[in-house]
Amino acid sequence: MSLRISTDIGGTFTDLVVCDERGIMSVHKAPTTPTRYSDGIMAAVQVASEIMGLMVAEVLGACSTRAGGAFIHGSTITTNAVLQGRVAKVGLICTRGFRDTLIIRGGAEKKNPYNLREKYPPPYVPRYLTMEVTERVNAEGEIVVPLDEEDVHRAVRQLKEYRVEVIAVCLLWDIANAAHEQRIGKIIQEEWPEIPYVLAAELNPCLRELWRTSCACIDASLKPVLGTYMKDLDSVMKAHGYGGDLSILTSTGGILSVEESLAKPIYTIDSGPAMAPVAGRVFGKIERNTDNVLVMDMGGTSFDISSVMDGNIAITREARISGYDLGIAKVDSRSIGAGGGSIAWVDSGWVTSTPTAIAWQPSLCNPSATLCAAARFRSATTTLAPSAMISSAIPAPNPWAPPVMTTTLFSSLPLGFVPSETFLR
Repeated sequence: MSLRISTDIGGTFTDLVVCDERGIMSVHKAPTTPTRYSDGIMAAVQVASEIMGLMVAEVLGACSTRAGGAFIHGSTITTNAVLQGRVAKVGLICTRGFRDTLIIRGGAEKKNPYNLREKYPPPYVPRYLTMEVTERVNAEGEIVVPLDEEDVHRAVRQLKEYRVEVIAVCLLWDIANAAHEQRIGKIIQEEWPEIPYVLAAELNPCLRELWRTSCACIDASLKPVLGTYMKDLDSVMKAHGYGGDLSILTSTGGILSVEESLAKPIYTIDSGPAMAPVAGRVFGKIERNTDNVLVMDMGGTSFDISSVMDGNIAITREARISGYDLGIAKVDSRSIGAGGGSIAWVDSGWVTSTPTAIAWQPSLCNPSATLCAAARFRSATTTLAPSAMISSAIPAPNPWAPPVMTTTLFSSLPLGFVPSETFLR
């Protein structure tokens, strides 16, 4: 027996789809566990195992690559980390004279550029954590100013004093000649062996210094976040009987191994939402016989939207998240930090919200507390109805028990078909 399993970790629930050799699919859910994401996946596998009448080890063994199966994993872990600002502390090393690359307003635009009172968002890496080194390479790859290695040693020592968790390196015209950047990488290893680092020319050798710098900084900030999770998931699954390599979805709709995803974690941003237009294209054709589809996904932490035009999935090289340039080509899925679990409140009559979500907790799902909070909000302003403020729930002493998940089985469906309905009882 072989199985194909696909999982997606959202801010609130972890979804799991199982496809057997007959093409029959079953959909399962379990609450996401932010303290340890692998527990949510194993809980979903446990639910599937009980319904299928199998042991967890049997299910994971059947989806192992050695059994002819597959375990494909996508998530919004890195997306939510950036949206909520829960990323590693990054230090940046750049060419002298280009310290303000991330501060110049091409890097983080205002929501309303005509509002002179609106403040610009902060750079992804603060200026005091951006270190300049003397060097210069021109557009033809010729070394104009040799690398001052003492500058590099001083920069690394300074970042060590600031206790950064990872270092990003992006030099001017590193894509034409990466010799200086590679030498800086070796000096980092000599000066601070245990610190991870990212070289922009190796990660994303594209034109435009801003894109490379932003991409390197975001990627660096996600290394500890994704590294801790992936290593834990890999060890937990193998301990429960899974054999082979995990397949990790990317923002381009491709697949990476665990090692490859750890080397370039930025490519896992929106890896789950990147598959939404794929499903949307299938459903659009089956249910509406159309090649033009607008796909919206309300999660617990973020709200994602993507599109299919004339049967083609939109791709962009100008993707942003929270106003910061990703600098990579990816499925054009836009995210905002406002999901079903996002917290909102009233301050001096103004509605205010935050990307920080409450995550799934029974104590935050009491209906009476929700209605009371909504009523209080209604009394302060008439902008929104109480039902629109369900995310302002207040913990109550008598929480609900977790919902019972059931599955809907599908047979004789085309390869790649994704069920449109999952029922909660």
